[in-house]
Amino acid sequence: MIIILIYVKLVGSRVDVSSLYSAMDVFFLPSLFEGLPITSIEAQAAGLPCVISDSVTKELVYSDLVCFVSLKSSLNEWNDQIIKQSMRKINRSKYLCDLKESSFYTPRADKLLSKYYL
Repeated sequence: MIIILIYVKLVGSRVDVSSLYSAMDVFFLPSLFEGLPITSIEAQAAGLPCVISDSVTKELVYSDLVCFVSLKSSLNEWNDQIIKQSMRKINRSKYLCDLKESSFYTPRADKLLSKYYL
């Protein structure tokens, strides 16, 4: 049996978010409602495996790091996915490069939005 210890620390507004992501093993987002959670995009850019509720938009996915789980799933299913994601061997630096190829990369996003609104 594997026991998961979850520590939550409310750190307030920060400018060093990337250093917080690098200290994590898994990004966990069990939200009921989200627009486009930028935190999930940042977590992917940091090479952090993500376990996210399936009520969140799939548009946030630009890597192979995201696993969706239904909010109707059992706690055991959530637990299993968190463990599975935390056991992955990941080259974290690769995912920042992947971000630069995605539509979320700022220069590319600027062009897409400008074209859309102009």
